[in-house]
Amino acid sequence: IIPIGNWVINTAAQQAAIWCEQGNPLRIAINLSVSQLADPELISRLRTAQTQASGLLDIEITESCLISNQAGMLEFINQCRELKFGIHLDDFGTGYSSLSVLASLPLTNIKLDKIFVQRIGKEGNGEPLLKSMISMAKELGIAVVAEGVETQSQADFLKEQRVLMAQGWLYAPAMKANTLNAWRTEFLTH
Repeated sequence: IIPIGNWVINTAAQQAAIWCEQGNPLRIAINLSVSQLADPELISRLRTAQTQASGLLDIEITESCLISNQAGMLEFINQCRELKFGIHLDDFGTGYSSLSVLASLPLTNIKLDKIFVQRIGKEGNGEPLLKSMISMAKELGIAVVAEGVETQSQADFLKEQRVLMAQGWLYAPAMKANTLNAWRTEFLTH
């Protein structure tokens, strides 16, 4: 996983630099695995990549990364914040992190797992649970990103909750980097 992760970091940095040169400075989030987090060269590699990307890189970690070494993760996150990385907690709500752990971490975003988004409009306690997660994040000063938005009713519910960032098939399928500028121009004009 380390060589693949290094390739992802380098590729993301190169792409961010290209978009920046084209006048479209877009942030790119890189998912990091537990194995990568144990790599002693990771901070050095991220520093180099962030410089190349003009500060446009963010990192995503999952709740499971927090469980194994909380003190080490706090140090790592603080180092990344000094390097101007946004820190996203990916798949929020599916792991086992406690609220006290969340409150102690300098996160910039939580990404609500699509499991919760898909429960919008269905019977059960999905919507109240989602509302409470959104409220908690906002109280902690953490931005919220909704993953897996597939329907307009899901998007409408999230807008009502003032979730300002979302991703999913409702907006666009996965695409190649060279097609993003055209899609973005079209999306923003509608």
